[in-house]
Amino acid sequence: MDAARGGMSLSVVTPWWNHLELLHAFATCMNYGQPDEVIVIDNGSTPDFEPVGIEPLTVVIRNPTNRGFCRACNQGLWVATGDAVLFLNNDIRPISKARWADTVKAALEPGVLVGARLRNDAHTQVDGQSVPYLDGWCIAGMRDDLLKLGGWNETYAEPAYYSDNDLSVRAVAAGMTLKAIDLPIAHIENASIANMDLSAVVPANHARYCALVRGLQ
Repeated sequence: MDAARGGMSLSVVTPWWNHLELLHAFATCMNYGQPDEVIVIDNGSTPDFEPVGIEPLTVVIRNPTNRGFCRACNQGLWVATGDAVLFLNNDIRPISKARWADTVKAALEPGVLVGARLRNDAHTQVDGQSVPYLDGWCIAGMRDDLLKLGGWNETYAEPAYYSDNDLSVRAVAAGMTLKAIDLPIAHIENASIANMDLSAVVPANHARYCALVRGLQ
């Protein structure tokens, strides 16, 4: 399939919890990128998330409490109407005015996950072997493929470190390819999880991730 010329539609799915100061930059990214649909899952923000300036916004799903990143991503995946779905963090800013949705569509096809950063860092290692993954702030795939994978693994403790590793590992195990693409979007790292205590979360999530990798070997 030639994605860009084949009429593919792209839905953006973004979980949101507080940090409404990120809205302006996020809305600007959407306006420049021009995806076909933007779905925001408000995880009990205080005050409520209001989609000021986002075009083309289609859906705001409101959860009364914070259901977590992975559950919110899956909520968006289930209701998305696009042929493809891009999971995109809210802590982003534009680098240029380029229409990046076309770049995502052109890179996608069945059996491929794409993202802004393909990583092979030391923290991916399991028993001394590195396991490449797509950084979770920006991952896209065909909706049918993502549904077959079962979406995001909701068993990871918040803020869901290693859930992007998990998704990537399961995709590769299913015969899919991971592919990095150049997008005019910058990630404002950790802006949405400032002041969170990660001392227990990271080790527990790492153990769950390692168990997944070993189980698939």
